[in-house]
Amino acid sequence: MQQPYPLPTGATMDFRFDFSDLNALGDSIASYVTSASGMTVVSSAEAAGFVTVLVRWINASVGDSGTVNCTVTTDDARVIPAQMTFLATAYAP
Repeated sequence: MQQPYPLPTGATMDFRFDFSDLNALGDSIASYVTSASGMTVVSSAEAAGFVTVLVRWINASVGDSGTVNCTVTTDDARVIPAQMTFLATAYAP
């Protein structure tokens, strides 16, 4: 299991889901859906096999965890889910 990414409680940051290996298969992303638990997806965009998600915490305290999910559907009808887990850390301006 992947270790959670540290994300300060007051931060808003971009993270990328990498689906670029689809290009080697001759496939590409036709559509994607993002969702989150304990966090807010501020925005998302897809380009060149990457889905970039801008996230921020919802009233997080140090030690809280959250997840961001991204599911892509490809031109060849593959459905590929991915998830990132985050750990709230102290904000240090």
